[in-house]
Amino acid sequence: MSRARDLADRVLHNRTHEDTEGGRESILTFKGEQSGGEISTLAQIQASHDGTSDDEKADLIFKTNDGSDGASPTERLRIDSAGSIIPATLGTNNTHLGDGAGESIASGGQRNTFVGSTSGQSTTTGDFNSALGNNSLNANVTGTHNTAIGDFSLALSTGNENTAVGQGSLEANTSGAKNTAVGKSALSSNTTTNGQTAVGYQALKLSTGANNAALGMDAGVANTTAHKILLLVVTLDTVMLMVLRILL
Repeated sequence: MSRARDLADRVLHNRTHEDTEGGRESILTFKGEQSGGEISTLAQIQASHDGTSDDEKADLIFKTNDGSDGASPTERLRIDSAGSIIPATLGTNNTHLGDGAGESIASGGQRNTFVGSTSGQSTTTGDFNSALGNNSLNANVTGTHNTAIGDFSLALSTGNENTAVGQGSLEANTSGAKNTAVGKSALSSNTTTNGQTAVGYQALKLSTGANNAALGMDAGVANTTAHKILLLVVTLDTVMLMVLRILL
């Protein structure tokens, strides 16, 4: 073997005979010195056994120091033997990806998915929430069963069972529940009212009423506080198509 090749290959070999979960571990530790000369443990990469069977399965675990971990950095990410990428969080079956995304999840929070910078940032014990986009569902703390897709969708919401699809949809919603907004800025002014449905660009954009439904671009865009109304934007082309279908 050439000298260059020899320098490129390094083997960490744990010689302990065991099949325990996390056993057979080999750890690569990164250290540095602070301005006062103190040596700090910055990060670690650990390879270890995945499972308890007599097999070759492995995890690859990445750890970083949060500033108070001392010589034992905290696990941040794990790649298991099946190739699954598992971010480390408290709670159960939570996934978060992005700067600040889901960073407050606490024990009790379960089955949340947050993707995007500060997405789901304030969620602690909320369950079954999904958010995709910068600042989506950012203020949610304990709300459940919310879906937010698009930058700033449901950004201020702490309510339950809301669905927002589109940039800025239901952006101002706080405690409102069971609202559905599909389209950019749809229901973007709704705050505390419930049961509104808006489908279309800026549909019910200014509405703070309850139990309204609007379908179409700018449908109900001027509505503010009216309740229990149905608004449908129909174009001439749509009417002609409906007439043709009836005639045929």
